[in-house]
Amino acid sequence: MKLKVKAVITFVLVGLLAISCSDNKSENTTTVAVNDDQFRAYPIDVENKPTAFTDLIENVEILALEETEEAKLSDILSFERGTDGKLHFSTARKGEVFTYTKDGEFISEFSHKGNDLNEYLFVQNFWTNSDSVTIYFNKRLLSYDFEGNGQSKRDLSFRPTHIYPYQDGYVVNMNFYPYQDSLFYNVLFLDKEFNVEAMANPNTGLLRVPLLLSINSFKRYKEDLTYHSILNDTIFYLKDKKSKAIAQIDFGKDWLWGGKDVAMQDPSVMGRIHEEGSVWAMNPFVSNELIYLTYYTAPGKYSQLVLNRRTRGYEILDLNMEGGKQYSLYPLAWEDDRMLFSILPQDIPHLLSGLGKKQYKLHEGTRLEEIESSQNPVLLWVKFKDF
Repeated sequence: MKLKVKAVITFVLVGLLAISCSDNKSENTTTVAVNDDQFRAYPIDVENKPTAFTDLIENVEILALEETEEAKLSDILSFERGTDGKLHFSTARKGEVFTYTKDGEFISEFSHKGNDLNEYLFVQNFWTNSDSVTIYFNKRLLSYDFEGNGQSKRDLSFRPTHIYPYQDGYVVNMNFYPYQDSLFYNVLFLDKEFNVEAMANPNTGLLRVPLLLSINSFKRYKEDLTYHSILNDTIFYLKDKKSKAIAQIDFGKDWLWGGKDVAMQDPSVMGRIHEEGSVWAMNPFVSNELIYLTYYTAPGKYSQLVLNRRTRGYEILDLNMEGGKQYSLYPLAWEDDRMLFSILPQDIPHLLSGLGKKQYKLHEGTRLEEIESSQNPVLLWVKFKDF
């Protein structure tokens, strides 16, 4: 089975919304405190010389995911850590949900991809509880146990791009579309019965691009969440059912949407994404100290960088390997001060060749021989050097 991770990385935009209608540091390197999450802008020059990925690694822990006849991951689209430490993954191509122990031992897998009312065309986003997984797709919430047995189904009265558990209810991203005819708020806070309790991020522009996105708008941060809509350059912190802007990734003239009001009826939108070469989408992961960012300059082209929130310094990653290939590096989540990635097993030897023996550690039970003979993606927990 040949893995298609490149397609997952570069085309996490899995469908059209037809179903609904110098050096690498920034110039300003003043150190500031970030514990208060005050808003700051971070200028980025995409022309800066990239730095080899391995040169930025302080140390890394490596975990192989058990491969059996059932446990063959075609790709990894998104990740959830269970409250019991279990590892849960969704896939893009087959709409699967895989569950492993915290040590990488296979537990279960299922997929209900299809056109039936109790199925989904793909995993728009998902989350887990102690005994179940809930998948969201096109107004539809479907809950299963970890073996894939159906538990419940609910259709929402409106169509968010993403929905995610938050405090005692949920939060949704409307992604520039109206909740009801006259209410244009991008963030809605819902109670446990899915009633709207509060609204945030009023939409003052027309940016309605006809894409259905499978990069979750919500990511865990501290005891709450960050919110980011992929076509926006600003990251928000959701706390106490309020939204606060904490970071703007400022690409300057290279940001496609700068000063432009764009509606989905505009026939030039997709052509500009393909042709202009500007940054048109981004996917940030925020920790207390760093922001790890993937940014897209065309549907098939992306780059990654790591940004220091205190100094405003950043490093664009050189992901090239021998023979013109790139690391199949896919960010999944911050866990404490480490960034969790998936990577293809065939890239591991090249990665280790750029590290000293004291810089990497194999998770207990993981052997290099096992990785080399596997087709499953491998997990990396990377601690970055100070910069």
